[in-house]
Amino acid sequence: MTQNLINKLKEVKALLEEEMPKECTSVTVFFNYQSIDINTSNRTAEDLEKDDVTMRNLKGEWIH
Repeated sequence: MTQNLINKLKEVKALLEEEMPKECTSVTVFFNYQSIDINTSNRTAEDLEKDDVTMRNLKGEWIH
């Protein structure tokens, strides 16, 4: 992987951290020659409390 590609991926990560809602805990991106699939995982504070789980969002902040 080239340094240019690594830098661009870091830019995408920073943009996702900035743009995604605070409840977003992960983003998975898959692409091939035909398509791009983007899946996100979101957890609300209420869901986490109900499951007795603590979790951080994409920015590394605790969801509460």
